[in-house]
Amino acid sequence: MNRLKGVVRWVDRAVEWLGAYLMLIMVLIVFWQVFSRYVLHHTPAWSEETVLTLMQWFGFLSIAAGFRKQMHLRITFIVDRFPGWLQWGIDKAIDILIVLYGLMITVEGYRFTVLTWSSHLPVTGLPNGVQYVVLPAAGVLTVLYGMLHLIQRERKV
Repeated sequence: MNRLKGVVRWVDRAVEWLGAYLMLIMVLIVFWQVFSRYVLHHTPAWSEETVLTLMQWFGFLSIAAGFRKQMHLRITFIVDRFPGWLQWGIDKAIDILIVLYGLMITVEGYRFTVLTWSSHLPVTGLPNGVQYVVLPAAGVLTVLYGMLHLIQRERKV
């Protein structure tokens, strides 16, 4: 079990570091875009397309990280009034729904990535699927995190 915890901790750090680097790269590209537009009077054509792609990656990885830390919006003022066993059941149902959501994103994201891989982004010329390959990756992370929460919830019984 310690080995699993070590792997999960490594995955958590990797996701957080990747998110931090994606944000840094987006900020640098947008800064360059604004500087180029107003100082050099030339806007790089690739900057907007690149930032939008990175923003998609950042967004979907953040969704998975949010599931890991259970930071997503939830209405607790009603659930907190229920007895403990019912709160446990609701939390378990939520974890199961998160796993199902992750599976759906993984499967459909993979299909969409394959479907769009043959077309190309207009400015950078990269395969269009580069934008969407984050979907199955975030889906796998979401399944992993949901399963971890289910396992932890079972141990608390």
